[in-house]
Amino acid sequence: MNSKPAGIVFAEADSAGVWKVLRISSDLDFEKLFKSTIQQRQLRDAKLIYDISTHVAGIVSEQDPQFTPLRENSALTLKQGENTSFTDLKEKVINSRDEKSSNSDQANYSGQPIASEKIKSTNTFFNIPVIFTLIVCVGLIMLITLRSRKN
Repeated sequence: MNSKPAGIVFAEADSAGVWKVLRISSDLDFEKLFKSTIQQRQLRDAKLIYDISTHVAGIVSEQDPQFTPLRENSALTLKQGENTSFTDLKEKVINSRDEKSSNSDQANYSGQPIASEKIKSTNTFFNIPVIFTLIVCVGLIMLITLRSRKN
């Protein structure tokens, strides 16, 4: 608003290339935190990772394979500003999703149990690199848009 950041827009493009706003967040200090972290780590090719489903927000770079969380995430033991290996982050996300899916696959019935086996999930596991790439692209587009509005 008035050439100043007012939050984050979460959007996606459909197959026809039409953008649809999913939700808007009023995280006003996120851009400042993003820029200061890039400056502290002296990164030239920083990429934003922002995954709503795992509550992961951070920065990674090809020149430095460390992931720097911008927000704390107790489920994945991530602390804001503490670097962790990107490989470790991917393992934590996979383990977290596996744990959640194993807990939700168990059938619950009232009365006597009908089946003792786990119900097989019909959901396929999404390809994490593809999801992260999409999130990074949307984040970069938003940053470019915000910068162009300032000028």
